[in-house]
Amino acid sequence: MPLKKVFETVNIPYRDYRRPFGTGIYASFPDSHPELIAPPRQYYETLWFSNQGGIQGLFTEGGQDSPVIICLQAKVQTVEWPGYQMVIYRFNGVTGDAYSYEELPFDIDALISPAYLYMRYMTTVGDGNYWSSNGLSQPIRKFDRPLGSVIASIENNFWGKNPDDNPSLQPAPYLFFIDEPNDLVVGYPYYFGSPYGNVKTGLYVWRFSDGAFIRRIPVIGQGSDVFREDGTRCYAVSTTGILTLVNYASGEVLGVLGFGTQFEKAYGRVRFAWDRFYRRILVAIWTSDNADGSSTVKVEAYYPQSSVVGMSKPIPLAVPRKGRTVPLLVEVRGDAGEFVQAQMIDQVSSGQASVKPARKATDGYGCATFSMKCTDTGTVTTDASTVIE
Repeated sequence: MPLKKVFETVNIPYRDYRRPFGTGIYASFPDSHPELIAPPRQYYETLWFSNQGGIQGLFTEGGQDSPVIICLQAKVQTVEWPGYQMVIYRFNGVTGDAYSYEELPFDIDALISPAYLYMRYMTTVGDGNYWSSNGLSQPIRKFDRPLGSVIASIENNFWGKNPDDNPSLQPAPYLFFIDEPNDLVVGYPYYFGSPYGNVKTGLYVWRFSDGAFIRRIPVIGQGSDVFREDGTRCYAVSTTGILTLVNYASGEVLGVLGFGTQFEKAYGRVRFAWDRFYRRILVAIWTSDNADGSSTVKVEAYYPQSSVVGMSKPIPLAVPRKGRTVPLLVEVRGDAGEFVQAQMIDQVSSGQASVKPARKATDGYGCATFSMKCTDTGTVTTDASTVIE
């Protein structure tokens, strides 16, 4: 089933001003990336794609001016020392306009003992806090909001916990989310000892409390992201742009969606999220800046949309007779055999009958019912058509 874009934000609003560092140690360092403001560029930051940067988190919050605020967390390169900064760009989830810009705390101690500056992957939890990991050398940590204070830290609990795999390799959550109430961690594992980027196919489920392996769910392709929907359902995103909907508590595969874009197997390139307010899929994809240094990255929202592949001929639900009004049924099906709702059907007729209405949308069962009034004895020809976008 394909996805239809229904919303997009404005592009990420980079800073067009210099950040004041004050005096002392901050003022003693030269600019780290003066090339960012070399003409024709004119912005003081850029979304930094590397093995330690890029798009790190995508999530939603409730806002005062909007039912939903869309938040994109990223690591950006900056003109000023130390040359990078973690920021959250917020957008109005209704209009798509920029809502606010937040620089996450930074001080000199972070260079010595980084609490969050080196995390590559971030996911939210229901209580408004955040889990993060760089997937390679650091533990999974839980942060409060705002970031900076570590609430919990899991040290290597998930390494070597998969009995069906090579015990000489150490699997650890690479792209993941944590379901604390159900004591579960769900995600794609990365294998230490393998070449960089060797992500195992299949979605894995571990027990959160001790890291014990529970199950592997077969999904399409290698992992590019994973994000939680409602209840115990989540989407596993492949590098080929296929989204597999699964129930991770039971291991059932519930459906497949096609995004239509291929993603590189790397941190920071793409992040998906579930908008629980409007029940839509959010995505942000890293793209290069414009020539003037402005960003081309935006957040887009999609709804699953059935692709119509079949429609029945008009079926009379009673025997046509002169003077009788007979219901006609037309059924529309999608590429997965599912009912297609709200599909407009045009109905035409000729001969000894008239059909009303001439146009009608299918109901929740993919059906549209028309009324055919038989005006005389003889022959009636009816036909139905629909437009596939």
